[in-house]
Amino acid sequence: AMRSSWEVSTENSRLSHDLRAARSQLEEGEIEAAWQEEVEFWKEEVSRLEAEVLALRQRRAEAEAKAQLKVGKESTVVALSGAEQQLAELESEQASCEAACEKAERQNAKLRHSLKQNSSLERGGAARLFVSALPALDAAAVEAARTALHAHMQKKLSGPKS
Repeated sequence: AMRSSWEVSTENSRLSHDLRAARSQLEEGEIEAAWQEEVEFWKEEVSRLEAEVLALRQRRAEAEAKAQLKVGKESTVVALSGAEQQLAELESEQASCEAACEKAERQNAKLRHSLKQNSSLERGGAARLFVSALPALDAAAVEAARTALHAHMQKKLSGPKS
């Protein structure tokens, strides 16, 4: 039995609403989960790097203490040279860790900025949300939608057949 264009239009409208609602729920969940996972990763990374920096500072203090003890011995020059070399290595390692920590903080800031941009999509209405979701649609889904729309338009153009 052929459905009237009003029935088809009503069902298309309902299906369109259901599709928008489902995509919105899916994207919100994925964005929130990805953001939370990224935040947790960077929190752990910052904690790990802070622990490394603390350990480096402790080793540096130990190296300085060892260097001071060796100064009193006959091999002052050799001990001092070794301590300075170790200190330089520790300072270099500390600088690397601090740079990694700064990088983690920059990436965290980028993630927050990206999250703010994603949340602005909600204020942009259904059109922006649909356009932003297009890359996530697979080719088969896009082709199915295009075929269904073409068939609908053909039926609409040919008019009701009695």
